[in-house]
Amino acid sequence: MSGAVELYTIHADGSGLTQVTHDGTENIFPRWSPDGTHILFSTLFNGDFGAHHLATIRPDGSERTVLTNVLFDDYQAEYTVDTRHILLGSNTDNLLSAIWVIDADGKHRKRLTQAGLKASGPDVSPD
Repeated sequence: MSGAVELYTIHADGSGLTQVTHDGTENIFPRWSPDGTHILFSTLFNGDFGAHHLATIRPDGSERTVLTNVLFDDYQAEYTVDTRHILLGSNTDNLLSAIWVIDADGKHRKRLTQAGLKASGPDVSPD
């Protein structure tokens, strides 16, 4: 499909290129879980009028799970080191951009940054 952005994995030496997603939509901002068992990414789920949702998938393409379903974009997500939570950027609630935290299963969404502050691209410290 024209315009599709799929996820791939590849070994550091350039061998083993493997396509992970096959849905013909836009899958962006991939991040490995700290334990290497999942890839967290933003996806245009069901062609949702430009809104990106967070999803996870195993590196072999199995167990795709959509974690968020809001009317606005969720993007640039990172797992916490213990993999219990996910930090993400979002323009939920008509905010320009804010940092949110959710449980790793997508539940219990809480805004961390103040309204009016443009914040995105969270990163997690190992400590």
